[in-house]
Amino acid sequence: MAMVAPSEGGAIPWPLGATSYAMRTRVRMGADLVWNAHLIGVGSKICIQRALFTSRIDLDTIETSNLNRQFLFRQQHVGQSKASVAAAAVQAIVPGVSITAHRANVKEARFSADFVSGFDLVLNGLDNLEARRHVNRLCLAARVPLVESGTAGYLGQVSVHLGGVTECFECQPKPVPKTYPVCTIRNTPDKPIHCIVWAKDLLFARLFGPPEAATDLDDAGEDPGMVGEPAEEYALRVFQAVFVADMERLAGVEEMWKGREPPTPCALDLAAVGERVRLAEESAAGRGPGVAASGMSSALGLPDAQRAWAPEDSAAVFLASVRAFLTHRAEEVGALRFDKDDALATEFVAAAANLRSHCYGIPPQTLFEAKGMAGNIIHAVATTNAIASGLIVVEAMKLLAGQSKACHTTFLLAEASNKKLLTPMQSPEPNPNCVICGKAQLLLHADLHALTLGDLITQVLRGRMALVEPTLVAGSFMYEEGEDLEEDEVAFHSQNLTKPLSQLPGGGFATGTLVEVTDQAQQTSFRILVQHKDTWDEDAEPLRWEIRGELPASTFGKEGAGPQPDDGSEVEEEGFEIVEEGTALPSKTAAGGWLESYASGQWTGWLTVTAEPRSGDETLNRVWMDSEKRSQPPEEKTLVWKEGKEVECLLDEIKAHFARTSPVKTPAQQAAQVAQLRAKLPAGAAAPDDRLLVAATSLNMVESIALLPNLPVHGFVGVNMYVDDEGSIREAPFNARASELATLCGKPLQVRGDAFLSRVLDDGEAFRRLDFGANDLSSSAPWVAAARAKNAEARRGEGAQAILQRMQAEGAGPGPASSPSPADALKQQGNAAFKRCEWETAVRLYTQALEAESGLVAARNNRAQALLHLQRWREAGADAEAVLAAQPDNAKALLRRAAAAQALGEHAAARADLEHVLVLEPGHREAALRLASLT
Repeated sequence: MAMVAPSEGGAIPWPLGATSYAMRTRVRMGADLVWNAHLIGVGSKICIQRALFTSRIDLDTIETSNLNRQFLFRQQHVGQSKASVAAAAVQAIVPGVSITAHRANVKEARFSADFVSGFDLVLNGLDNLEARRHVNRLCLAARVPLVESGTAGYLGQVSVHLGGVTECFECQPKPVPKTYPVCTIRNTPDKPIHCIVWAKDLLFARLFGPPEAATDLDDAGEDPGMVGEPAEEYALRVFQAVFVADMERLAGVEEMWKGREPPTPCALDLAAVGERVRLAEESAAGRGPGVAASGMSSALGLPDAQRAWAPEDSAAVFLASVRAFLTHRAEEVGALRFDKDDALATEFVAAAANLRSHCYGIPPQTLFEAKGMAGNIIHAVATTNAIASGLIVVEAMKLLAGQSKACHTTFLLAEASNKKLLTPMQSPEPNPNCVICGKAQLLLHADLHALTLGDLITQVLRGRMALVEPTLVAGSFMYEEGEDLEEDEVAFHSQNLTKPLSQLPGGGFATGTLVEVTDQAQQTSFRILVQHKDTWDEDAEPLRWEIRGELPASTFGKEGAGPQPDDGSEVEEEGFEIVEEGTALPSKTAAGGWLESYASGQWTGWLTVTAEPRSGDETLNRVWMDSEKRSQPPEEKTLVWKEGKEVECLLDEIKAHFARTSPVKTPAQQAAQVAQLRAKLPAGAAAPDDRLLVAATSLNMVESIALLPNLPVHGFVGVNMYVDDEGSIREAPFNARASELATLCGKPLQVRGDAFLSRVLDDGEAFRRLDFGANDLSSSAPWVAAARAKNAEARRGEGAQAILQRMQAEGAGPGPASSPSPADALKQQGNAAFKRCEWETAVRLYTQALEAESGLVAARNNRAQALLHLQRWREAGADAEAVLAAQPDNAKALLRRAAAAQALGEHAAARADLEHVLVLEPGHREAALRLASLT
């Protein structure tokens, strides 16, 4: 494949050379696009004879209605694959072209980013938003130009999307399908579309669809009938229930009709209508066994789809279609879903909608109009399609000639503007806030049946990409880490660590899965596009995965991460300014003692974020003892943090440091770690899987050692040392200075790896980090003496009761709690079962607790989460709903109701709850990620 360089003067050079491109077309302008793409430059022998390698993907088959506008198709092609027929037609007309036709769904695993990367460009003519978004993301991942298009009646547009150069297809919000209030659909329709939605989404689904197809529109709809009931009797019973009894019931609710006319029941001669249906059935049977199953309107004398039916006609079609479904398509009843191309289903919906319109005084619709509304059809115009197809090929020519700067977005108007129907504009630049192309995107190839979630986190995200606290969202699945998680949340996330990616909740990862990854500790986010790969070179890739693409740019300097220096200083990866070695810092000399080397004023590696903190920010000093620089004094760092981030600012940064600098564990060290974890398990506890134990160790990378506890006797001020909790396992270098300091403080330890020191004020209500610099590191420092005395006192071994009384006197914590109530005891047992991931047991115990005391909001909220684990979506949503009735701003209940709604496909409701959470807590990670996954 070759791309031709731009020619001088802006002209498009010919021939284009051997070119490979993919077409994804469905309905509308597929034939025009295929034809134009292979005849660009007609009349030029050079152009016609060049080699073209094309792949055309189309799931649809040819229908009679296509013949008036898709000229590559003929009557004999009806029912055949559009892709195959179009390919054969073009190859017959233009010899020498190579076209591969696929009758398939573009979202199938085989049409992956790797597949797309084999083409020079992609030409899109799809007819649904979901597929367009999917192709857009594949092209971004494969770095292949996309020419997008669409038509709607007399309107149309063509746009070019180049990753990183122009906006992607999703940079601008797209219109979402219009929805209608449930109460309007069920009780007070006033437009034809209200009746169409009722007939399609409520009545058809209730009578013929699967049980789960009944939506929240469905209140107390008619049951599908009793076994053995004749079809004609059942059809009449349904008619009487929905068009007579229901109308009488609604009309009796007087307060509903104070400002409008109430509905009137259908008063028709059903005996005469029934006889008409019987004669039509006999006529249809005489014309063949499949006639009735594919539609009854013609047999009833109603062949004109452009003429509105009278109420008697609608009643006849309604009864005939119900009877036809039960008689001729009985095996499908209970599993049917509305399909606009199912003539019998369309007739049923049109008839039911017109009968309901008759009851409410709404004008009836023709069968043609009803089909368009029920199937969201915008009828195609052949001329519009031809113009749009030509524009697609013009933009493709520019791209193939290397003239991407000449590409345009062009709009086709219904009426002339400035005497023109075509309005071109320069292709817009990428939207920096786009949730798709505004982030870095990587491509992960992996054996999805072998790579576990724990492997993905420890090997890929932590090992290869040095993340600290990764959060993953893919569709309805989410994995999260962090110190702010509750125990039940940690238990839930941990249970998935040993599962292969293909078996994760929510359907698992598959080729094409897009995973949102964020790390709050590092203030970074990006996407991973997943591709399954079966065959691996075990020598080259023994772990059976590889990740490609540009890593996300550092986001340090954004809110919560401190500003970047603007004085030209070199910047380390973690965002600290490095001052040249030998800088004198006389204000930081030690007063004497074991660190007298500071008295010289000579320092190495003095690190700080900024010389002047921003308004509203504060600085925090702490000491870093680098285990590799044994001959040099400790280094001092200054961190800039914002109010409200006092707790996490330091730990997040230390975690990032250990993730980058700690030695990688060997298999032997990993085995030793598992053995240590097993030894710590309580007697009789069930032994977890080894991989779960290994993955669990990566959840916390910092161990905090309280050298000076923050007791009231110390003014609630404490000094902590932070070390790598896996330093010993990883055989990190021995840190002599940190170990000596711990010993001086009365805690003889052998510290391995780097160590950090900081001071905090924490009285249980207020938390504040205090400066801790090198001048505090002295054997004669007051805090060292206090720590040594307190730790020596603890080692002397006071009795347990004496220690408890003393700690209570010092204000370290409350005394023994009173015995819990029976309901609280059951709730606590439920919590224990939850932590063991025993969801059924947890639900049972929470239920018993609520039966004993219905006002236990926490138990109900926890039960909602357990029900989500069991995929009992509606019950989980109901529990969350009950919690929100008592606490409308309960963020966890809102999240759980949103998760249930998302799983049930109720995305509008899920979106509303997630937006509510973000109003309550603007920085809430899970809500933001779930909301992004719904975009």
